Amino acid sequence: MKRGSPQMTLDLDWGKGRDLLWVDGVNSAVMAELVLRDNPEAIPVHCDMGKSVHKDSHRFINDLEQWYGKEIIRLRSAKFETIDDVFEARQYLSGMNGAPCTSEMKFAPRMDFQLPSDTHFWGYTADKRDAARFDRMITDYPLLKQRAPL
Repeated sequence: MKRGSPQMTLDLDWGKGRDLLWVDGVNSAVMAELVLRDNPEAIPVHCDMGKSVHKDSHRFINDLEQWYGKEIIRLRSAKFETIDDVFEARQYLSGMNGAPCTSEMKFAPRMDFQLPSDTHFWGYTADKRDAARFDRMITDYPLLKQRAPL
């Protein structure tokens, strides 16, 4: 294939794309509120870990819906109900590449939901550790359009 041919590029027309606001904790909650002020069409999304998290985490997401005045899309694993189910199926808790529950309960549902034209907004802050995590996200997923406005 010649360089620049349609097969060698990702210049497909996926449309304008969506602004996806990934909410889970306090930082991402504030990030989403700030983005929604400028872009009310942005879409808050949450990877729902079901019974694997404390019930207060679910209350927090419900409270965010009230604060934002709009529904938060909740994504769930199609294969697993809890992180314990992942551990049982995979027979290990964590390895060099992280915990399998993260892949199955967060990454896989996000991959099923996202489109190539989407822009992903994260709650990473400017502190040193968060900035390093965001830099890794950009390095690990160079084709994702990503923002960390905090």
